[in-house]
Amino acid sequence: MSGPFSRPAQAHPHVWIDVDATMMMENDEITGIAVTWLFDDLFSMTLIDEFDQNHDRRFFDAENDAVRDNAFIALNDVGYLTYLRQNENLVDYGDVRDFKADITDDNRVRYDFVLPLKTPLDPVRDAVSLSVYDAEFYIDVAFAEMDPITFTGNRQIQCHYKMGEDEKNRIYFDLVAPLRADFICQ
Repeated sequence: MSGPFSRPAQAHPHVWIDVDATMMMENDEITGIAVTWLFDDLFSMTLIDEFDQNHDRRFFDAENDAVRDNAFIALNDVGYLTYLRQNENLVDYGDVRDFKADITDDNRVRYDFVLPLKTPLDPVRDAVSLSVYDAEFYIDVAFAEMDPITFTGNRQIQCHYKMGEDEKNRIYFDLVAPLRADFICQ
């Protein structure tokens, strides 16, 4: 319905996340992604208030487990907002591992975790790309500004990436092309 006093429905993010990704390699194949998320100030404050039970500005032991079990693990349903593609097909992850939540010196919450691949990828033979986004409008997920993607464990090959818009996998009702890193390995 439209009229002189109506406006189209609009959504906006409630959470902002800066992402760093390290492509983990063995035998020059990608075997997993070590991911770091750094949350915005406001959402960080919410997490700290809820999960830092002893108020020491750190998440240790049971607190870390509570963050993982209550604020993180449900993101499995959306691939942890991390979309790795091999020849344009989404890659399946194994069970997330090595989850650690912490609070930075400037009071922002940081998550570190590993997404192991079910099957290693050959980035020389196949077209491999990585995107980070939430298709629901509520979380603004973006690559960090400085060196958002690194490679570790590669021995015989050199890898880098080229950022661009992912026109093939548009989001938000086909209105937005998310940022995508295409890997170039040789």
